[in-house]
Amino acid sequence: MHDLDSSVIESFALNEFEKALVDMTPIPNVIQAISFRSQNQTADIHRKSILNAFNKLENSTVKTKCFIFAHILSPHPPFVFGPNGEEVLHYESLSGWDGSHILDRGLTREGYISHYKDQAKFTTDRILEVIEKIISETSPPPVIILQSDHGPGSMLDWEDYTKSDLDERYGIINAYLLPDRNYDGFYQEVTPVNSFRLVFNSLFGTSFPMLEDSSYFSTYSHPYLFVDITELLSDVVR
Repeated sequence: MHDLDSSVIESFALNEFEKALVDMTPIPNVIQAISFRSQNQTADIHRKSILNAFNKLENSTVKTKCFIFAHILSPHPPFVFGPNGEEVLHYESLSGWDGSHILDRGLTREGYISHYKDQAKFTTDRILEVIEKIISETSPPPVIILQSDHGPGSMLDWEDYTKSDLDERYGIINAYLLPDRNYDGFYQEVTPVNSFRLVFNSLFGTSFPMLEDSSYFSTYSHPYLFVDITELLSDVVR
């Protein structure tokens, strides 16, 4: 691990690697079958983890040069927030499964879309509050990159990209705020692989070449067999 000045990890919850390991076991299904109380506790832990991430980020403004990274696992399943941040509980989606995996466990496609929209609304409202506070309290003015790693998975088949809605899954938010508001060199089709190259070239006078803005699909069972699906995406997503 690289040296960090500060690392904020919730003591009340598993980290993301630990969650991934647990999701590969029967434990989530056992918890779901045990009792209503166990399910409530699982949802509360995840909800508290998300809220804590927002709160820590909102209060992380400093008066010196620093790099702050926050990974907020929302609106990704599990779905535990209503559109206004209220507590909700959907038994079929308490694990971190997504796409066809969560649909195979009882969640309907219509239910996925509805729950995702609700959680996305809350997530959007909350992150805008956080960004506004960071901008108003940070000096010198901050550089902010807001991006997601993937889109929704209501039409994602983990084993077959031809049965998936690729635009849905590969469409992401990818937004930048620079202190001088000079976005020369930025372009609509930029993907996260070039995010820091663009920012460094714009602010620090570097000359990093742009990499290809390509998108790839791999199945859950063969995660390292990549298929280039860039040309299958719509112009809006690309």
